[in-house]
Amino acid sequence: AAFILLSHAAFFILHLQICLSHFAAPTFLGTPQAEEGWLALQVQGTINWSCPPWLDWLHGGLQFQIEHHLFPRMPRHNLRKASPHVQALCQELGLPYHMPSFFGAIQETFVRLRKTALLARKAVLD
Repeated sequence: AAFILLSHAAFFILHLQICLSHFAAPTFLGTPQAEEGWLALQVQGTINWSCPPWLDWLHGGLQFQIEHHLFPRMPRHNLRKASPHVQALCQELGLPYHMPSFFGAIQETFVRLRKTALLARKAVLD
């Protein structure tokens, strides 16, 4: 029983991070347009959330999902260092760099899930 509780507690943190960084981002539909490159799709398909550096140990660097998608093999302790460079590049290219607070990301995730559920309900009822 203790193993199950510990494993669920550990995976809860990972599951929460994946949900927050992916579900709140816009969903990609269709074929990429010519003006949309790989960089734009990676930046627009996920979000970061802000937290103080002392909480990096809890998130394991996964609060920097944009950087993680751009540099999947970069050690997670370097993602915070890469973030200002990616933000500057996004600003230069006119790409959105979305980084709400942790609780803002939770709120955005619930809003997106609610909209999706309402669309699914409407599709079933139509």
